[in-house]
Amino acid sequence: ETTVFGHTVEPTQTSRSKSRKVSDLIATGKKQSKRRDEHEERIMRTMIEDYITPIKQVLKQNSNRETCKKELTKLLSGTKHILRNHMEKGNVRVQAAVDYLLQPDTRRRLHRFNIREWKQCERTVSRTMKKALGDIPEPDIILYPGMRRSNGKLIHLGKRSVISLSPDFGYCSGDNLYLLIAHEYFHYLRAVLAKARFDNQPIYKYIFEEGFAVYLSAQVLPDRPLSTIFMSSLHHVIGMKDPKGGYVRWCTKNLPMIASVALEALDTKSRDHARRLFECDRLKGENTPIRTGYFLGFKVIEKALQELSLKNLLTFKPTLRKVRKWIESLAVSA
Repeated sequence: ETTVFGHTVEPTQTSRSKSRKVSDLIATGKKQSKRRDEHEERIMRTMIEDYITPIKQVLKQNSNRETCKKELTKLLSGTKHILRNHMEKGNVRVQAAVDYLLQPDTRRRLHRFNIREWKQCERTVSRTMKKALGDIPEPDIILYPGMRRSNGKLIHLGKRSVISLSPDFGYCSGDNLYLLIAHEYFHYLRAVLAKARFDNQPIYKYIFEEGFAVYLSAQVLPDRPLSTIFMSSLHHVIGMKDPKGGYVRWCTKNLPMIASVALEALDTKSRDHARRLFECDRLKGENTPIRTGYFLGFKVIEKALQELSLKNLLTFKPTLRKVRKWIESLAVSA
């Protein structure tokens, strides 16, 4: 069992299976006890399943396009269950993913990928979070192509909640990489402790969950400026400059507008509002930023903390009534 903020968490099916593998693989003799402990410690740490390095190797070793396509198809065909969940079920076929990987720009991005950087970043974030929050459950992480639709998300593979990250998205290095991993870690904690879901949910739940992840990322990485916490550099991904005065200043000044847009569709699963609030569509016109729902969610969590402790908020199940009340108070604020 693991305790987080005083809450007891049962070991996941994944951690139990890892424990069995450890006991099966390691002999019990006295001479091997030290080796067993070291091996178990390695296995029980966060597992990173790297599907990018094999893809990178295929792209590097095969100059013939048809040979490359054949090898990539073979690789991705064995991971259809990940492709379906990572790219929204049934939305992307293996051949479309292969064609994307063969694009010159994608090849350049994957050529820069360094698994050591990602592993080091994950270890640093994990240590920082454990220091701040105590003993917390550790997720499995998958590195998988996202076709530039997402840099990271929590996906559900059977009964497992897994962090799926996409190094091909761009701007996944330095501070952005630390923030990305920390952000998805908090989604994982909410999935484990509050049974939160992140697929096909109404807008009010996304506002709460994304705001919670951003807020706690700011708490455990206090040396990063808020503009970094909100990953405002992602504007460059769509060739858009930061709004006048910068992302944080613009959102602070225009918070009532952001809140009003969100109130239009709180209890719906509107894809238009989801794209404008959380993805790469501008909020309202050419001079407005993207991803303003993260800033709104951050402010919603600040409101929530006036009523609930952080310990209680970790397992809180957001309701439409509560979230609407908090957003309405932000819609009329100066």
